[in-house]
Amino acid sequence: AMLETLGLPSSANTDLLSDYSPKTGVSARFRSVPSDVLLSLFRKSTEFHIEHGRNILNGFIRVAAHCQKNRVSMHQLSSESIRSIVGPTLIKLGVKKLGLSCFRKSSFHGTRKENITTYYKNLRANHGLLELVHVYIGSVQLIVGMIMARRMDELVTLNAKTCLDTSRSWLIFRLGKSTRKALGLRQRESRPIDAIAVEMIEELRRFQKILKR
Repeated sequence: AMLETLGLPSSANTDLLSDYSPKTGVSARFRSVPSDVLLSLFRKSTEFHIEHGRNILNGFIRVAAHCQKNRVSMHQLSSESIRSIVGPTLIKLGVKKLGLSCFRKSSFHGTRKENITTYYKNLRANHGLLELVHVYIGSVQLIVGMIMARRMDELVTLNAKTCLDTSRSWLIFRLGKSTRKALGLRQRESRPIDAIAVEMIEELRRFQKILKR
């Protein structure tokens, strides 16, 4: 009666909900990634950082600076403008547009994301600047994660600005599963970190500092 007063289905119709049980995935463990795959990813991520990292981040910085100076949105820039701003190095790498699924310059009512096959073909060809930035950040995450071998919740909460000590040789993080008898606060911990991971974190720190400025 109360449901009918509120204009909702009667209790007779809600009987079906009492025995409803949603379908969920089967709980299971995942196999470890083969070591040869991890080593290959480590090598490729390191090479990507050394050969292209700074150029990619600088390209995005140039686009951001252009937009701020001219008071326009990135999405308003044509693909031709993007290429002229990022310069020949990134054009040679494959950059053709801001992003593979960005709004069109002439219409903001839909995206220009192609079908999955075309999208991933263009992704691997480095056509999108935004996607390249994402790939670089992913490379940093992969290298730091593999070198430090920390828990996922310890890694995803890292802050590029504060996760290194003053000597730039120790990674500072909040220890997982450390809140017992600590009023719910995770304990602060530090571990030595390899130079290549520090270099990559410093690159992200530089990137963020310039964008904020």
